[in-house]
Amino acid sequence: MKFLSRMFLLAMAVLLAAAPAEAKGKKIKIKLATLAPDGSTWHELLKDLAADWSRVSDGQVQLRIYAGGVAGDEPQVMKKMGINNYHAALVTSHGLSSISRSTRVFTIPRMLRTNEELDKAMEIMGPTLAERLEEKGYIVLAWADAGWVKFFVPTPDASVDDIRKVKLMSWAGDSEGLELWRAAGFNVVPLPATELLTGLQTNLVNAFDTMPYYALASQAFRHTPYMIDMKWAPLPGALIMTKAKWDEIPEDLRPALRAEADKWAERFRTETRQMDADAVEAMKKRGLKVLEPTDAQVAKWDQAVKAAYPDIRGFYVSEEDFDWLQKIVKEMRGEGP
Repeated sequence: MKFLSRMFLLAMAVLLAAAPAEAKGKKIKIKLATLAPDGSTWHELLKDLAADWSRVSDGQVQLRIYAGGVAGDEPQVMKKMGINNYHAALVTSHGLSSISRSTRVFTIPRMLRTNEELDKAMEIMGPTLAERLEEKGYIVLAWADAGWVKFFVPTPDASVDDIRKVKLMSWAGDSEGLELWRAAGFNVVPLPATELLTGLQTNLVNAFDTMPYYALASQAFRHTPYMIDMKWAPLPGALIMTKAKWDEIPEDLRPALRAEADKWAERFRTETRQMDADAVEAMKKRGLKVLEPTDAQVAKWDQAVKAAYPDIRGFYVSEEDFDWLQKIVKEMRGEGP
């Protein structure tokens, strides 16, 4: 009996010693979806993050990336994350707004006009917006911005009146945005981002607004000979993960993963801004003509946008968030209340 008791105690000791090691060695497989074109710099940056997470977790955290919209456009990706088909995503504010409309605030046209203004606004507002997303079940691992949205158009006229005449692609699934565009007199056609090229090839649309790097990486610019060199709005986004998946990761690993995500976000911001400038030069070499709007034309764009602000405030974004951002911008510019 004593022998059996010793054997039982020895077996229990072995099991208890092995349990933590087994838990520690458990692989956490994370499926991440993004519209970032396959092979693009954005995609390569995500692959670098996957390698860094694997390194700091000693291979426990394995990030698999589904790029180029293979998981669908952003509203579809968010739905699939909701049913655990995907666990993480690099998405723009368009996708994030299906979780919390607060993230739309940064995309109000012509509200923010420089990188410095965007960075400051995101620094101030980001923590609160991240808390709102976490309440919905999503963790913001890093904020990112994909660059400044500009118009790619079929005619050499940078005026707002001329752009109202073209067939402009609008994000499918953004019914409020579509309503605002039409109320402002624009002829917009809703399409999923994954169908932009098809829409241009079939003449369903003949103009679109996006970041220069995306226009180059997707080759969409080949269907529009002109780009209006005016910063319409930034397109911020975030690297997010479902809270359920984040909670699967051992607590002792999370600080290291967040630290790598912070480094990645800084690289993403720096490289994206350089990429946009390089993309414009690359497209010019391939025939794109850059239109520099006159001061009078910019003033008319701003006049048209400001006329739409009362409709945007309280409808597209909350009154609270609109006023908060406007206050931040005025303080940065030294303007009165």
